[in-house]
Amino acid sequence: MNKNDELMMRFRREIFAPNGKREMTSTSDVDAGLANVILNVLNDVVVSDDRQSAKPLKQFLTRSPRDKLKIGQFDDVETFLRAMRTANGGRRDDENTSFSNVNADALPVLNLGRAPGFQLHDNSHATEDYNVGGITNADGKTVALLSLMPVEISYSIMVLANEKETLSALTGIIVGWLRQFAAWGATHFEAKSQVAGASVVLECSLRDVKAVMINDLSGQINDSRIYAATIPITVIAPLYTAWLGEQKTGVIDVINNGVTYTTTAPGIPSELPLNLFGEVV
Repeated sequence: MNKNDELMMRFRREIFAPNGKREMTSTSDVDAGLANVILNVLNDVVVSDDRQSAKPLKQFLTRSPRDKLKIGQFDDVETFLRAMRTANGGRRDDENTSFSNVNADALPVLNLGRAPGFQLHDNSHATEDYNVGGITNADGKTVALLSLMPVEISYSIMVLANEKETLSALTGIIVGWLRQFAAWGATHFEAKSQVAGASVVLECSLRDVKAVMINDLSGQINDSRIYAATIPITVIAPLYTAWLGEQKTGVIDVINNGVTYTTTAPGIPSELPLNLFGEVV
């Protein structure tokens, strides 16, 4: 303010001053969210068929989550089976959980595989948002502002079984869920992530569920007693960026020749910041 300017009024305003550093959420957290969705789909299934051919499916549905679904990217079925056996990752629920009683060849089993990386979404279902809110600490001070960018992650659900009937039943359960439930409004699911010291919820969605397909892998397996298929799934997920900084108090001076600001830091968005401090329930 020049010496000839007359101070008419002075305001104080809370502002956010970025420090040039940023942190981003991990797309790997979407893997766990999708895995939980698939397990919930299986939990809702009942089998009243008392024929012998339905017995493997009934037994499979009673297993614990760790014995129903594995997570990992494998080039083919045999690579997955070798990895599961090496890691003692077979069924453990028959007797007890000790490694000496692991049944490494227990089928059926599902594997959720993910292609490395991701690609940017084409903005047809979701768009970038550069003002998602803010993260506050325990004292109520804003420590970061949030923006998001939608990305697409490609997954593949691999289904393995010793019987054609069991393979058909499990693939039917999954594609039936996608076509009959997800296609009618249940395409969204949540995943939890961490950024800037806070828990955040990732609102994800399944893309093009009506175009779901089943790819047969049985002909690629040397062991003729194993049947396998894959079901590709594409997930649209938000990639959050937390722009770090600190909350400050700026001064606005109204003078006879106009308005001056004593700080050049950008102001906090007019919307109330999203308080994400602590656990999200």
